[in-house]
Amino acid sequence: FSNMIGEQMGFGGTRLETVRWSALIHDVGKLAVPRDLIRKKTRLSEDEYEEMQGHVHHVEDLLNEVDFLKPMVEIASNHHAHFDGGGYHGTNADKDEPLSLEARILSVADSFDAMTSTRSYRVALTQDYAFKELRRHAGTQFDPEVVEEFVAALTAAGEQYGSPIEI
Repeated sequence: FSNMIGEQMGFGGTRLETVRWSALIHDVGKLAVPRDLIRKKTRLSEDEYEEMQGHVHHVEDLLNEVDFLKPMVEIASNHHAHFDGGGYHGTNADKDEPLSLEARILSVADSFDAMTSTRSYRVALTQDYAFKELRRHAGTQFDPEVVEEFVAALTAAGEQYGSPIEI
């Protein structure tokens, strides 16, 4: 999805590859989160949620020493930061600086994937529902332009993700 958005927004070459690699590594930090926490079927407690948030720092710990991955690690570690400055950021993020466009793209792509995939705690949601949620949070959690570019790209591709029926 990140690649699709990048292409829709005119990315090419190294910039598109950076977005693609960022998407591929963004959840590597979850390898350091206890498996039972990731597979939990009920709502996370405040402490559990904080531990889960740590995956963005674990990706930094695991991959920041690989020089060619550093730009991708920065994007990946900020994929839960919000467009309006909220959310949770990577260690080196300056909350007064706007998020990179690449991190904003990854945020939309990852959220769409999370909504339209079956998880341990719920079944996949419909694509239409996911689009509505992305739009509802555009301007706060998500970059409105990125949301609209993604919806346009996925609609033009004619692809359908998520549950075929509203549950």
